Amino acid sequence: MIPNRSPRALLALWFTVALVLSAVAGPALTAAAIPNVTISVENAPEATQGQLVGFKITVDNQGNSTSSQSMASATVPAGTTYAGVFPSSTSCSLSLGLVTCALGSIPGHTSVTFSLTFQTTSATTSPVTTTVRGFTTGTPGDPGDNSHGDDFIGSGQSYSIALVSAANGDFSGRFVTTNLVVFNNQTVGSSNLQATKLTAPIGAIGVSVKDGPQSSVPNLGNCTLGPSVCDLLFGQNSAIYVDGNTTFASAFPVTVTFSKFEIPGGINETNIAIYHTWFEGTVLREETISERCTFATPTSTYPENPQCLTAKKSSIGITVVVWLYHNGTIHAY
Repeated sequence: MIPNRSPRALLALWFTVALVLSAVAGPALTAAAIPNVTISVENAPEATQGQLVGFKITVDNQGNSTSSQSMASATVPAGTTYAGVFPSSTSCSLSLGLVTCALGSIPGHTSVTFSLTFQTTSATTSPVTTTVRGFTTGTPGDPGDNSHGDDFIGSGQSYSIALVSAANGDFSGRFVTTNLVVFNNQTVGSSNLQATKLTAPIGAIGVSVKDGPQSSVPNLGNCTLGPSVCDLLFGQNSAIYVDGNTTFASAFPVTVTFSKFEIPGGINETNIAIYHTWFEGTVLREETISERCTFATPTSTYPENPQCLTAKKSSIGITVVVWLYHNGTIHAY
């Protein structure tokens, strides 16, 4: 027979039983918040058939907690072979057409960037496409693990690089590593009015140069610098791609040779100037470069005043070397 108990005593007994049952069952597993981790990819829009192509992958932990056991993977594009990762210290492995990279723990407000490269051949079909995934191998519901085996924001998207025939002398593009010079057909004359050469500022990035009939006739509607610039633009559009819209700490040289057959009267090596445009996100930026470069010594290879140019006349036309901090397009005036 259960003795009569006061309501207060019964409440105390109920709490005691609840605590005992809780101790037997163990602590409840509650999911911790997943950090705001994103994965994004950057690649050159075009590359030359048969050349190395690359996809630069960035995993960015924008949260406050560490993303542990972080991973990234990319499918090997059809018709290519996996060529390696930059930097080589990144731990990646290839299995069954998938490259998987172990990135370890990524602290809050920290990012990891690396590039996966693939070798194309003359038989590779354009475009070269890979699907990239970012995820963790953490344990779902583990309160001590801030990442629960879920995909990162932006995971599962596909990225493509169009291949241009190696026979197209007006284009050259590839993923640069140690050889940083990219140039198209440099034989300039009446049938090839312009040629472009670029020395990349760093390795392990995608670079391309392009001019020729497909990029001639400047879009004057985009030029806002007035008739003294916009109405005087001439020649083909030398389009350069250098690692997306990145602004580099050091300027890099772009060499453009203008054929004498496209140079208007009155333009010479002393007054030729450059109109340069590039995008920062969706915002079009414009600048003019007319200041001549000065060098500390005759053997110096970097100018004292970047954002400058040199110009030299020859029997072919005028060759301009302009030092830039951005990719984009180049016209002369």
